[in-house]
Amino acid sequence: MLVIGRLFAASFGFLVAVVAAAVFLLAASVGTRPESAASADWFWALFTVSSFVTASAVGAFVAAPAAVLILVCELFAIRSWIVYAAAGG
Repeated sequence: MLVIGRLFAASFGFLVAVVAAAVFLLAASVGTRPESAASADWFWALFTVSSFVTASAVGAFVAAPAAVLILVCELFAIRSWIVYAAAGG
């Protein structure tokens, strides 16, 4: 049960980090405000869709391999700080 709790905490932390990174990357590339009031709805719709796509891409390339590494380490009781540092980047 302790392993499941650790895996859940690690995956939740990865998800929060991925979403935050996606929003910051997207805000840096397109800005945080629409150009005019008429285009506000279109801007926020594209911003939302783009943030989901960016988050899924970041998650697929970063969080998934790290989560697999943590899962293997927890299953085989490998609790080295080097492994966790490698998984966390």
